[in-house]
Amino acid sequence: LLTYSQSRFLSKRRGRLAALELASGATDIYSVCAGNVYQSFRELSGIVSTSLKRQAK
Repeated sequence: LLTYSQSRFLSKRRGRLAALELASGATDIYSVCAGNVYQSFRELSGIVSTSLKRQAK
């Protein structure tokens, strides 16, 4: 059986670890979303530039 202080310490550590995991997961999701947005923006700009080139001809 753990003493009170030990169990509190463990729960604190577990909470910190959970917070770290949450933060890393959030940054992963954010980077994926940013990558998707960037990719779609590049595709969109490419479409726009090609259509402008077609109109210029």
